[in-house]
Amino acid sequence: VVDGEALAQLDDRRVALKVKEAQNGIQLADAAVAQAKAALVQAEASKAAADRNLKIQNELAVAGGPGFRTEREQAISQVQAAEASIKAAEAGIKGALAKQLAAKTGFDEADLSHKLMLVKVPESIATKREFLILERKVQEGQMVGPQSGPRSRPTARAAGFDPRHS
Repeated sequence: VVDGEALAQLDDRRVALKVKEAQNGIQLADAAVAQAKAALVQAEASKAAADRNLKIQNELAVAGGPGFRTEREQAISQVQAAEASIKAAEAGIKGALAKQLAAKTGFDEADLSHKLMLVKVPESIATKREFLILERKVQEGQMVGPQSGPRSRPTARAAGFDPRHS
């Protein structure tokens, strides 16, 4: 076998589902960011309307017109409520962006796990090398699981082989 050659393909069906789940998580997070941004636009529009209403009430109060004091106080309250809505929407955007980042990290992790389902011969940095399989403990099509513990053994052993010296 040579550097980078595939030795075994592990069952990747469960990991492939995790990759799809992570992709769906990114889409949900993207939608949450869009929704939070829309809430900010709506809050800013409410603030602009409240500012216009307060301006009218202030002009009426200065002109001595028919404006009522309670209407002016309501306009001030509306402005304050709109400002609070803007702050809440901005916080919502930050939270949604954090969830989006977490979803992308989850995808990267699932994608890495999926890529690790293909067992390859290590690649050397300097020159291409060939290896000779000395011992194989699994057969083609055989199902194997993760090995752990003090008595675990590798599924194969390989020795470096240099065809120039054979």
